[in-house]
This record gives sequence, structure tokens and C-alpha cells, in this order.
Amino acid sequence: MIPETAPLDAELHGIPPLRALVVEDEKLERDALVLLLHGFFPGLEIEEAGSVPEFERLARERSPDIVLLDINLPGGNGMLALEELRGEGLGAQVMVVTAHNTLANLNRALEDEVVTLLLKPVRAQALREAVEKCIRRREEEIHRTARIEALERGLREALEELAERRGLPSPPPGIRDDAVCSPVRRAMAFIREAPGKASLEETAKHVGVSPGHLSRLFREEGIRFMDILKDARMQRARDLLLSGASVRRAARESGYGNVAYFGLAFKRAFGVTPGALQRGSAPPEEDSSEEGSGS
Repeated sequence: MIPETAPLDAELHGIPPLRALVVEDEKLERDALVLLLHGFFPGLEIEEAGSVPEFERLARERSPDIVLLDINLPGGNGMLALEELRGEGLGAQVMVVTAHNTLANLNRALEDEVVTLLLKPVRAQALREAVEKCIRRREEEIHRTARIEALERGLREALEELAERRGLPSPPPGIRDDAVCSPVRRAMAFIREAPGKASLEETAKHVGVSPGHLSRLFREEGIRFMDILKDARMQRARDLLLSGASVRRAARESGYGNVAYFGLAFKRAFGVTPGALQRGSAPPEEDSSEEGSGS
């Protein structure tokens, strides 16, 4: 029997229905996940994708609140696609659903991108608990963002009223710009100081705003949070490798607990694997298996 979900549904009253995206290439497994989600959370709007291109298209078109993501997918790597979408501002709560658990500490390795890791075959209760966690976190973020935006509107209106009374330009020059840019400047300083710790959630907590709000502030400045973070992490990793650090240490201290995933991201950024950079130059075939495939 599917457990009752009335208390959780009641808590979601007052916000639009949340959207979930199930990304899984095996149709039987995808159908099973969708069936469980419909049973546990009848209020969720659920869409499906079976490949990386479909995942990217639906993520951009539908802006899902929750994503269940397989790693090995036709058309690419699920985690690399997620990284790209994060850079574009995707604020979804993400669960990785995979049959592979060969890398130690994978949960920590992916902590900047996902809420949890679910191993196939997925147990119904584990799925329910993970999705409940995602729903609660997403709901809290929506409410925090709404409160922040209401405060900003109130501040702007108060400043405009004050300016009108005193015959000043409306709003007073610089005040709104400082209010918007300050969290971004503080976030960028935090990222430069500690790229290994500066996930979107930790950075938002450090500057005192919600993750979704911080991502929006970055976009308003014409930059993307994940681009800044990725660049800072890659530069830190490059410096460590050139100073003689091991690939594992460079991955860990730049924020990538998953060495294989770090290898993919590093090669994408610099065109060479971490090991090849250490050696100065090496034929591609000597590096093809060094960092592993990651998923």
C-alpha cells in the first residue's frame, strides 16, 4: 500500500505545483520510477527524458524543481550535462539514480550537484524519503526567495516615496545597485578564497540569501555562478598539480571528491588530463584510462 501524503501536500498549499523530471534511458525502470512518484506524490507534475539531449531540452524548457538523474545516458554524461545546466541557472534539487557505486565516497563527491545518491534497483521507501527531502528543500527555497523579493520591493517603494517627497531622483543613484551587487561581490570573494567549499548552497548561506536568489543575482550581473565557481576550482586544481600535488589531492582540495569526474571536468576545461598536465606532455593513448570514466 502506498503511504498517505496528505501532511506533505498540505504544506505545499500556496505555491505552484512542483515539477519533477525523471531522466532514465531504460524505459521499464523509468516507468517504475514515474509510477512510484505518481503514487507517493500525486501533486507532482512529472516529465520524462531518456537521453542527455532530452534532459537538456526539458530542463531548459520546463525548469523542473526536482530531477532524478541517471549518469550513463545516450548522448553524453548526465553529470556533465547537469554541470552545464547549473551554469545556466538550473536550481532543481537533484538525485542521482545509478547502478554504479564503484567510487568511494560518491555522495560527498557529488555534494555540490545533488541531494542524494540512490542505487538501483531503487527501493520505494528510499525514493519517497529522498523526494520528500527535495520537496521540503525546494519549498523552503521558494519561500525564502519570495520573502527576499518582497523585502526588496518594499525597500524600493520606500526609497521611491522618500525620493519623491524630497524631490530627488527615483531611486537615489547607487542605492539599488549596491543592494543587488553586494551579495555577488561577497560571493565571488568567498569563491576565490575557498573554491573547494563554495557550492551554490554554501555560498548563498555565507552571503545570507537563498541559492535561487543568488543564482538570479549573478544572472542579472551578466555572469553565471557555476562559471565563476568552475573557473576558480580549475585554477586551484591547476596550481596544485603544477606544484607537484597528486591528482587525488588536487581533486579533493579544489572541491571534487570524485577523481574520475574531476578528470572529465579538468580535460574539458584545459584540453588535457590532470596526469598529462603533470607530465608536461603525453600521447592521448597513455592517458585514456588514467582518470577513469566516472560513471
